[in-house]
Amino acid sequence: MATKALDVAKTRVLPPAVEWYNATMAKNAQYVVKDPEAVDKLGKQLIYSNMAKLPAAVEAAQGEIKVVQQKWTNRMDLPMTEVRSPGALSSVIPRTVFARTARVFLARGVGSIEGRPKIAPTTHLFPLCSPQVGTAALFSAEVYAWFCVGEIIGRGGSLTGY
Repeated sequence: MATKALDVAKTRVLPPAVEWYNATMAKNAQYVVKDPEAVDKLGKQLIYSNMAKLPAAVEAAQGEIKVVQQKWTNRMDLPMTEVRSPGALSSVIPRTVFARTARVFLARGVGSIEGRPKIAPTTHLFPLCSPQVGTAALFSAEVYAWFCVGEIIGRGGSLTGY
């Protein structure tokens, strides 16, 4: 069996591979470096050329960090005066969810129920605006999806055994 496989490899696999190699090398002969000293120099040129790009990349990353910090400090919050009343939300959000949310806000000192005093409207309901929350949710979903894909690949590509 092994000799048959070896014969097939020698007659059907090897000749097209050698033909492709020779054709590729003939087309790209101008890019072949023939000087041994230049060949030794190529590896170092590649490494140090890429290292020369690092300061620009670090500067760009610091600029992005500054933009993120500025967005974080100047984020748009939703004040309590713009939140609809519980009656308006009851058709959209089930009462249990609204009751749980109301308890959380009351614990923070936001809003009023049953005659408790209302805090000044400068208190904010949400710490982030909707686009930021959506972006964070999509990022989290993508990270979780990559984790799942990694787990499946790590188990040999089978979906069984979970």
